[in-house]
Amino acid sequence: MRFRRLASLWVLLIISAPAMAEEPSRQQPSWQKSVTSFLQRHADPAYQNIDVSIRNADAAALYFNACSQPLLNFTHRPDKVLGRVVLKVSCEAAAQRPLFLQVDVSASASYWVTARAIAAEQKLTAADINMVTGDLRKLPQDVLLAEHVSLQSLTSNWSLRRSINAGAALTESLLNQTNVINYGDMITVRYAGQGFHVEQQAKALNQGAIGDIIRVQLQNRKTLNVKIVGENKAEVAK
Repeated sequence: MRFRRLASLWVLLIISAPAMAEEPSRQQPSWQKSVTSFLQRHADPAYQNIDVSIRNADAAALYFNACSQPLLNFTHRPDKVLGRVVLKVSCEAAAQRPLFLQVDVSASASYWVTARAIAAEQKLTAADINMVTGDLRKLPQDVLLAEHVSLQSLTSNWSLRRSINAGAALTESLLNQTNVINYGDMITVRYAGQGFHVEQQAKALNQGAIGDIIRVQLQNRKTLNVKIVGENKAEVAK
């Protein structure tokens, strides 16, 4: 009996050994982790479950392995770090030409949908809308993310331009909106550059709704144009 138990255990170890050996190979290589980390840092904070797929991964692996300190940058700063993105990889330590990475970025986020059919010009109430989470690639570009627009804002600042059915994603183009920033409000301004992003407080010099460009005054009294992205939130206009 004891021999049979030992024999069964030995067979199980033999069968499971290949599976255990394969586990480390499923892990991302360090260079791919650095690409994913770079894109996550520059993605909208509202994004969840960010996944990165590199189209020319074989060429990228060779390039990164030959460079001790690769530098990552966008070839052109996208409005959204989502879908097809092209990155430029440079190697200062070696006389190598830059590598252009073709990357597909997917992500999910929480957004607002209608809980029932709603008529045009009707003002939204809390009973009219639900928050759901889904794949951003399957949604309109101007979908209203819950991170950017709160339930309170939706029920106080928005009305429908046309009738829509239950389950429809709420977008900027579907709605008329009132101001979410007024003159004198202190707002958070976000600026993202090559490899970094910063946030600082500023005073609104105009009023505006989401998507509007307004002027703000920074703490050093300099002024600049920003795009409103949410309640008391803006990003430097491009």
